[in-house]
Amino acid sequence: MRHKLAVALVIASSVCTTCTAVAAEEAQAATFSLSNATTAQAATVLRTIVGIKDLKFGDDHTITVRDTREKVELAEAVVKLLDAADDAVDTTPLPAGDGSVIVAVVLNHASSGEVILALQKELQFARSAGAGEKRVILRDTDSQVMKALKVIERLERSHASS
Repeated sequence: MRHKLAVALVIASSVCTTCTAVAAEEAQAATFSLSNATTAQAATVLRTIVGIKDLKFGDDHTITVRDTREKVELAEAVVKLLDAADDAVDTTPLPAGDGSVIVAVVLNHASSGEVILALQKELQFARSAGAGEKRVILRDTDSQVMKALKVIERLERSHASS
């Protein structure tokens, strides 16, 4: 009898611990209005770079995300990078909170698709997303992002001289 009571107590305490963890990770929502980016571009970037899966589209320029507070805050910063006009993009690395950084890169000569393929092939860079034809958003460690920027610089020079 004592054994059954002890097992029941262990099960009950695990369930309570799980409930507390879920409550601490309660989902939050935010709606973003886009001026320069489309919702399709925002969805790709938010899924790939931030890891948000719960997305809802209001129209071509409105997207709502639902996730943890930390991811929603990161999504807000990433949407600002994504939605800025090309001449106003902040290229300062954005800390992602997990040891990685996020960087927006505006391309002058190479295409975003070509850059993403080169990064995958040369650096096994998995977290990159095209934001239109002439912008990419990258997420990785600072050192890996620096290597990616060198690859992009090489591609840009190559296309500029062609």
